[in-house]
Amino acid sequence: MRLKVAALLGIAVLLASYAYFSPPRDKDSEAEPRLETAPKPAREAETATRRGLVVRENPIVLGRAFDDDVVPVVIGLRNTGSRVVRINRVAGSCGCMRAGPAPASLAPGEEAEIRFTLKLAGLSGRISKTVRVSSDDATKPELRVRIEAEVSPRLVVKPRHAVVPVAEAGAERTVDLIVDSGSGESLAGLTAVSSVPGVAVTTTVEGASARLHVSVPPEIPRASGTITLRLGKHEKVLGLTDASAGGRGLAARPGRNPRAADPRDAAETLDVVFTGGDRGQMEPCGCTGGMLGGLSRRHARIQAFLGPGVPFVVLSGGGLVTGGDEYDRLRFDAIVEALGLMGFAAIAPTRREIALGAGANAAPGQATPSFVATDVDAASAEGKGLVGELRLDAGEGLLYVCGIAGPGEDGEPYPDPRNALRKLREDLSEYVPIVILANVGEDVARDLARSAGRPTLVLYASGVTDPGAEDVEEGPLAFAPFPAEGKYVGLARLKGRPGYGTWSVEYRPVESELPEDEAVVELRKAHLGKLRAADLVGKCAGNPRFTPHALSGEAPPPASEEADRFAGSASCAECHEEESRSWAGSRHARAMESLRKTGDDADPGCVACHAVGYGTGKGFAGERATPHFAHVGCESCHGPRGLHVDRWSDPDRKKGESESPKGHLACLACHDGKHDPDFDFETYWPRIAHGAAK
Repeated sequence: MRLKVAALLGIAVLLASYAYFSPPRDKDSEAEPRLETAPKPAREAETATRRGLVVRENPIVLGRAFDDDVVPVVIGLRNTGSRVVRINRVAGSCGCMRAGPAPASLAPGEEAEIRFTLKLAGLSGRISKTVRVSSDDATKPELRVRIEAEVSPRLVVKPRHAVVPVAEAGAERTVDLIVDSGSGESLAGLTAVSSVPGVAVTTTVEGASARLHVSVPPEIPRASGTITLRLGKHEKVLGLTDASAGGRGLAARPGRNPRAADPRDAAETLDVVFTGGDRGQMEPCGCTGGMLGGLSRRHARIQAFLGPGVPFVVLSGGGLVTGGDEYDRLRFDAIVEALGLMGFAAIAPTRREIALGAGANAAPGQATPSFVATDVDAASAEGKGLVGELRLDAGEGLLYVCGIAGPGEDGEPYPDPRNALRKLREDLSEYVPIVILANVGEDVARDLARSAGRPTLVLYASGVTDPGAEDVEEGPLAFAPFPAEGKYVGLARLKGRPGYGTWSVEYRPVESELPEDEAVVELRKAHLGKLRAADLVGKCAGNPRFTPHALSGEAPPPASEEADRFAGSASCAECHEEESRSWAGSRHARAMESLRKTGDDADPGCVACHAVGYGTGKGFAGERATPHFAHVGCESCHGPRGLHVDRWSDPDRKKGESESPKGHLACLACHDGKHDPDFDFETYWPRIAHGAAK
């Protein structure tokens, strides 16, 4: 026994001596010693070494910028794992962000850069945008990169709008404004022009400041329009309103141009203002202030484009709505009427819009644009108010407008319009410009253009909401996309001798500061009244196109194994008392109130993100029928929980329940780039924080 104890003590002494005299190991070797004789299993070793896809810098802080800047952004990625990572999708949080090409995959240790451009038009103050990088990386399938900046106005105007005061009959009326440089640089070269003929604007510059003196002569009883400031490439549009009209918005309408003296003459300078692809967007919809777009402000943007003495026409492509039911028919008619009030000369409807009654629904006496459909045969066009092509007077020359309705439902074939375009060019010779409003993609549009010859401008449907110079091809034969969703308005200018003219194209944003057209505002109120009278909210309650996921384009959560139902937030409160109190104090619990104030609670497209389960046929169907599903409730984020409530005492109660989205994914159906471009989960979550984990 004594020998065994002595042996054990000897072994202990030897081990202690080895530890004392052995060279020290660094922290890394202490934390993870190398064991040559006992390798880890393959799966365990892979898990230990793989960190996956990481971002070089997050957040990316751009610092100070100005509201006319287009800022380059570079996102650096590195694969720190041991497997190839495939990049599935790269998307910015709003249309103001344009991504360059992204790598298809990254090998272990490989680095790559994704280049973005961030367009700051219409933004102000501290902004935060998000880029989402989705991949097959199991450790983190979606990376969110935040981009921060402080956006300042290039030109600061006080007051922000020019209101012409009331004066005695026969007296001149004046108003002064002060313009300061946001950058502190000189305002030399600043110009100001009014859209109202006869209203003079005098500019006096003193260093980084300037004074604008607006003078309205007695013979102009009402001065309502815009004042456009230009400094180099920067442009700012101010509202010009008349106190005699209660300070309301625009009232003047763009005028028509005199017809040409000789049908073969072509205008040497011609402006074509264009929109298209509205997708039913009458006004910006979302949680963020200062959003671009809105029919009521489009008129001011158009007026600011027009130069004195330059002939112009205003045109629209199709895609004004996205569906073909009663909701879309009412929406389409309202948008068309608004475009007529703004002086649009022509619209090229899609085949779906022709089926809705384009050209046949105008009320007597209503100012309605012409509907142009070159690829619709005469028999199909009969009785629908359509024309094959439209001849417009353009100052001292002519302009011909063609419309391509494009494919119908499910890509059904349609008459080839190329023969009609060739014949039109033969009849017109090479001197008269043609504008083609094409509801087709770019490749098809280019093929059509070759049939029309030059000088031709082809405007096509691309879905781009924030087009820029990179989307345009200028020259005698020019191509440019419609500015989708009405956030921008395009201007194409033809300059040069007849037969040798060259088209240039630019886009300008429809900013929230632009004055509203009072007639369009009243028209939209009337439209909401028609939706309410037709009970469209109730009729569309089971239409899946009006669910939040369908409207945003986000993938819906997986369906439950069994047919689940919505129970209402009151059912949740019985067990989840603390979470219910948190919800009751949030804006989610009062979400419908903001719609009631504007009348938008009658619009199915707005209700979807302000109620529970709309569009599913199981949730909100109107405040009278289902008041317990009004507002953003628990199940708006967590999905239907009727089975959970029914089986609350059952140990297997979660079997067959709907899967609840995790973290920020629960928010993105409504807080997407279109409706909430400034959404940042880390910022928003504390406002509604509840539960043990986010």
